[in-house]
Amino acid sequence: MARFLADRGCSVVGVDLSPGMLATARRAHPDLEVHEGSLTALPFGDGSFDGVLFWYSQIHLPDEAAAEALAEAARVLRPGGYVLVGSQKGQGTFDVGAGLRERGHDVALTRWHRGPRELLDLLRGAGLERVPGWSANRSTLNGTGRSSWSRGSPPDRDRGTSVTPTGLPVP
Repeated sequence: MARFLADRGCSVVGVDLSPGMLATARRAHPDLEVHEGSLTALPFGDGSFDGVLFWYSQIHLPDEAAAEALAEAARVLRPGGYVLVGSQKGQGTFDVGAGLRERGHDVALTRWHRGPRELLDLLRGAGLERVPGWSANRSTLNGTGRSSWSRGSPPDRDRGTSVTPTGLPVP
């Protein structure tokens, strides 16, 4: 998604906890800025970004950490900024590492699936407001559910690139 957004004029900054994933990102996209860090303690100042994208990252966080990550997103958003969450449908916890362990990999990998109501509650709990016209059940991008949420009033369009709920830059 970082490449997709950058190719459409967005200023993109990536964050990952895994040094291996960061190395892969840097090799594949040396022009993009990426940082090592946790979604629950983002290494950026308050109000630093016009948009935050969680692209299948929330599924790797238990409920308490997911709430912390969304609170961090709200913290680093400028007033009027957007949060876009891409997630998988479903309910419950899944041990996806089991299949990898069967193939000889020493992996612990759990996915936390949340229904729309649980995700909506987490977003509201982070102080984010739903953008009118967007639905937590919308399934228009690769069959995924997505919802856009905002913090406060619309951003000043002269301050730089904003990411709209469709993931395209605002002129």
